[in-house]
Formats: sequence, C-alpha cells, structure tokens
Amino acid sequence: MSDHSSQQGMPRVETIRADGDARRAREPAFLTEALGYLTGEGRRQSADALLRQLYARFAVAGHERLADLVYEMAKACLSALPDFSVRTRLIVEPRRAEVIAGEVSTMADCLRGVAPPPDLSALARSRPEADAALEDARKCLDILRLLEGTSGREQLALALYLIHAGRHRQAELLLRELAKRPDEPEPIRRLAEVNLGFALLRQARFADVVPVAEAAIARTPQDPVPWFNLLAALSELGDAARFESAAESFRAQHARPASPLVAAWIANDLAMLAEVAGLNRTRIAALCAPPRGSEDVS
Repeated sequence: MSDHSSQQGMPRVETIRADGDARRAREPAFLTEALGYLTGEGRRQSADALLRQLYARFAVAGHERLADLVYEMAKACLSALPDFSVRTRLIVEPRRAEVIAGEVSTMADCLRGVAPPPDLSALARSRPEADAALEDARKCLDILRLLEGTSGREQLALALYLIHAGRHRQAELLLRELAKRPDEPEPIRRLAEVNLGFALLRQARFADVVPVAEAAIARTPQDPVPWFNLLAALSELGDAARFESAAESFRAQHARPASPLVAAWIANDLAMLAEVAGLNRTRIAALCAPPRGSEDVS
C-alpha cells in the first residue's frame, strides 16, 4: 500500500441538512384558530390557552431553528480542516461562521423568556484556525445533541468528526448502525453507507470498501462519492482490470459535464491512482483525457 496514494486519493464524504417543511406545515391550523379568536369567530379556547400554545410552539420552533444553526456551525468548523473543501462534498455549504454566530445569538435571546436554550458559550463565533477546527466542531456537536438528541444528521456529523479525529473504528460502528435504522429517512441511511466507505478506507481495509462502495453505486449511480471510494480501494488493491473497468464506468456517468469537484478529482487524483493500480501510461492518459465533445469551441 502506498501512503501517498491513500492520502491523495482520499474519498469524499457527504453531509445532509434537514429542512423545516414539516414544521411549517403544522402552523396554518393553529394560526387560523388564533385569528378566529381575534375576530370573534369560533372561540373554542380561551385567550390564555391560545397564548400558552403559542409559547409552546414558539419554544419548539425556536429550538429547532437553533439546532439548525448549531448544525450549520459544526459544518463550518469541519470545513476549516486542512484539505476538507477539496476532499468533501457538502450538499449544502455552510455560511460564514460569523453570520451563523450572529443568528445563534439572536435566536437564543428570543428563547430566553420562553424556553431557555442550553449553554452556548462554547460555540464558535468565527471560523476557527485549522488546528482548533476539530475541537470546535466537537463542541458544536455536544450542543446539537442536547438540542435534538441522536438525530440522523447529528450521527452523520459525529461520524465525520470521529473519522477526522482518527477514531475510524468508532465511526465505522456508528455508520453501520445508522445505515440500518429503519426509522431514518432513506437519504440519511444512504449517506451513512457512503461515508462508511470513507471510514473503512481510513482503516486501510480496502477489500471491505469494495462491496460497500458497489452497493452504494447500485443505489445511486449519479452520486460521484462512492465511485471515488471504489476507485481508491481498487487502486490500493492493485486490481488493474477492475480499476480500469470502474474508471471507465465512472467517466461515462460523470465526466461530461463534470462538476468542479469531479473535474478536479479526475485532473489531480485519477492518474496517480491508476499508476498505483498498475495501468500503463497509455491507458492512464486515455482515462484522464477530457471526454470528447468537452473542448471549448468558443
């Protein structure tokens, strides 16, 4: 195994951010009832009862919004890790840490008179330096767990933290469990499976990566990340024939039009992995050449 190749060909990992659609869908009925009280129509409850419900709903919605912000801050901290931005695919890019911190402060102030939030003093207020990013991400995840427990996104982010902290076996076990949770949405379980390949690669368990990556590809061939994991593993295994076949399939699926992430990976990593796999220079050049029809004709 070449340490250089396993680092330069590091797979990408993904995270996911939940939205508030379900929460927003619950509000119209209550607002209709409250409005009816003010207009004198359908007064089924007292003003005090409606006010208590309003406070309760505000507390729930406020904590959910706060959890969204803390999760986003955790991603902002992880993105400050060296080489993270070019090795990781984030479905939703975090905003600047200073912007997130400002919204956290505003939301916490709003909640204090209704349902006090947990202690937020450890939360990062600006983008951390690379050597502090991992610890700041851990602090964010500790707060996130207080806000929403072991949610799917919290577990995905925690596994990513564990991988970057060098605790690969813990991350693997966490992701295997998450991928099997029957009550988790399919996207969460799919991402757990994809990131499992990353955790296995970090343990140099290349033969174990192959079936995990192939299963993820079979489910979502349009996702480039499991392809990266598969090719990195086949390269380290020195399986030239399977590497070449997988590389051709990958290029057919993703090279045209290539996203910036895929284009950079083909340009910077694929040739090196092909060389480690044992391909000759002619085949390497063919694999890494721009696909036909992608040339600039302007």
